[in-house]
Order: sequence, then C-alpha cells, then structure tokens
Amino acid sequence: MFLLKDNDVSKFYLNDYVKVAYEKGTLINSPIIAIDGIVYQYNKNQDTIFLPLTKIDISSITFLNKDSSPVIYGKKETNRAIIINTIHLK
Repeated sequence: MFLLKDNDVSKFYLNDYVKVAYEKGTLINSPIIAIDGIVYQYNKNQDTIFLPLTKIDISSITFLNKDSSPVIYGKKETNRAIIINTIHLK
C-alpha cells in the first residue's frame, strides 16, 4: 500500500492506481519508485509505504513494465517501476 501525506481520503490516491497496475500484472512486489527522476528509497519489506507527496503535488503517474525498468534502472531491477512526476518538476 502506498500512502500520500494527505490527511483525508486523498492519501489513497496513488494506491488506487497501483492496485489496478498490480491486477493487470504491470507491477509486482517492491517496484522502484522514482519521483521526478530520483529513485525513492524505501523499506521493501514494509506493507505500507508513506510517500512525501500530496495528491495535488502529482502531475503524472507512469508504470514501467519488466522490459523497460531494467533498461532505465539497471538489469537487476526487474520488479518494474512507478514513475511519479510532480508539479515541482523543472
């Protein structure tokens, strides 16, 4: 589960997108998360991941499949990736 730092139901905003991606097989356990091009380090053994973003910070969410994520993040990174761009991206 990925939660944002919002204090209302918006904290589940990203989780809803991720859930659909898992159901479609686009993501598997412990994907890379990149926020504005920087890989976000998180404990991949935790069930709940708190991201330092609010819903209004997010401008786009993209999911990379098993073929794309190793090309960008290295051949060991086969668990796919969640790419988040924010309104703060310059």
